[in-house]
Amino acid sequence: MPQVVACHRALPSVPPGPGRAMASRRRWAGARALAACCLALLALLCAPLAEAAEILVLSDGSVPQYREAQAAAKGVLPDAQTVDVNTPELKAQLERAAAAGGVILAIGHKALLAAQGSGATVVFCMVLGPSASPAKNVTGLRLEVAPGLQLSFIKRVHPGARRLGMIYDARTWSAYAKEASEAATAQGLTLVSRPVSDAKEVRAAFAEIAANIDALWIIPDPALVNIEIFNFLLVTTLERKLALFGFFADFTRRGALASVAPDYAEIGKQAAKLAADLAGKPAAARSPLPPSLASPGGLTINAKTARQLGIDLSDDVQAAAKQVYR
Repeated sequence: MPQVVACHRALPSVPPGPGRAMASRRRWAGARALAACCLALLALLCAPLAEAAEILVLSDGSVPQYREAQAAAKGVLPDAQTVDVNTPELKAQLERAAAAGGVILAIGHKALLAAQGSGATVVFCMVLGPSASPAKNVTGLRLEVAPGLQLSFIKRVHPGARRLGMIYDARTWSAYAKEASEAATAQGLTLVSRPVSDAKEVRAAFAEIAANIDALWIIPDPALVNIEIFNFLLVTTLERKLALFGFFADFTRRGALASVAPDYAEIGKQAAKLAADLAGKPAAARSPLPPSLASPGGLTINAKTARQLGIDLSDDVQAAAKQVYR
């Protein structure tokens, strides 16, 4: 308990006369006001300090990308408890966090599934948007990079590409396709898109649009783009002298012109900051949670592929890339 110094002062004497009664009333009014100020200060000094709620970091340590995001998150939240999603005591730990009004930072889809049923406030990352829960107690960073950011990088890498092909699964990626179409229009690009419902339809969809595009943009849908489909698209686009843009740095290393890939460390940092911000509020004051955000991304470029396609990479765009494969 902090020491409190008594607030007092000598009351001035009032000479006798007609104004004595009025002066007396003013004197006592001032004394009462000063006493009220002292009581308010005492209340502030003695009030307990609000403490941030506990943050529990939940992840699957067997996945290297999750470990990278987790390490970055722990740099922001050094005191947060870290729990592996495969621990036998997981349910009890999640229940304790929920009962205490804590916040769970769930890294990866498995961690999100485990956390969202606990009732605690959940911040997720390293999860694709279509797989993320729309529950009221859940927010976070979607793994995919915002279409507008990807398209801005594509324009810088290949200014001559005005018509971009995009193949997407209409069942799960329609909202992303709509956002991408709006972003393309805003940046003066034309998006030539084809919805499919199965990876087996990708080849035929590409054949339909190949003659009408300058480049093909692969969006991050693992249900459509496996290594077999990627190799097909890589070979076919090179044969047609079309640029191929991917969503993993490994796609760039294998021959795609460029990729805008999620930045795992930055994702971990931003998710941790969001978790800390929510933990600093009483549970009742967190609702409604902020909407989920797209992830930050980093550009990689394949200079050899650019030469094959006759694309001159500017010094500025190469300087902006996290990696240039030569």
